[in-house]
Amino acid sequence: MEDVTFSQSANKAWFVILLVIAASVALYFYTDNDWFLIVLVPLVPFVIWGSWSGRFIVAGISGMRRHASRQALGKWQGNYYQWDNQHIRVYESGDDVWIVDKDLIHAAGMNPDAALRRKLKISYGGYRKIPGTKFEGFNEKAVLQFLLNKQENNPDVTRLKLWLEREVFATLRRKREGK
Repeated sequence: MEDVTFSQSANKAWFVILLVIAASVALYFYTDNDWFLIVLVPLVPFVIWGSWSGRFIVAGISGMRRHASRQALGKWQGNYYQWDNQHIRVYESGDDVWIVDKDLIHAAGMNPDAALRRKLKISYGGYRKIPGTKFEGFNEKAVLQFLLNKQENNPDVTRLKLWLEREVFATLRRKREGK
């Protein structure tokens, strides 16, 4: 496909405008009907306006699209992993790695309700508010304890635990060590 720059497309637009004007003038003089003049002459300003504003409209739309894609992914950049079509938000605070409780509980196939969260706070010392965020979550040790307790009857939880150990925690350890 041929790459057309604005100047080439503007030249084509001006050629079309001049062609429309010339055709309307020629038709007006060669016919006795005034409808050519009535219909075509008012269209000329719209064609001119379209050729001038088209560039700004296209540039504005592409700019808005680029901005929207950046904004949509901006808060997620570097903070999540994806497991089984679910986002798992991961935060680093010093040497600790935190996983948002809602994401982990959904990935384990459970619903995060208030009773479960109270039980988690009592059962796991590494479950609390993630530093610097508004989320509650698990540190690495609590994640592994939680999943170890839940994997007995559920092979998906076993897969999740192995994935977290091998992909998420190992990757973050290597990143911290500078490898």
